[in-house]
Amino acid sequence: DKLDQSVPGNSIGFVTTFIDLSVNDLVTFDCSYSPLSASMDFGVITSTGRFYHINVKEGSINRSIAVSQRGGYSMAIRNNSSYIVTVVGFVNY
Repeated sequence: DKLDQSVPGNSIGFVTTFIDLSVNDLVTFDCSYSPLSASMDFGVITSTGRFYHINVKEGSINRSIAVSQRGGYSMAIRNNSSYIVTVVGFVNY
């Protein structure tokens, strides 16, 4: 999925609705964001609300998360900074 989203400060921007994934399925984030100084978390949220993520502070990510349990997941991005961050790129699952 192509991603072009502004994420408000100190909040989570949801990338997808819940989708079913199986054990060892990969979710890959290939994205960049600005401003580069932001601290961002890219990951998946389980149907119970648990957020598994990769923290990024360099302005870009090209990494994957492997799903450890079958179930419904939403791809999400959390902005840990106090200002709006624009994220562009792709999320593959």
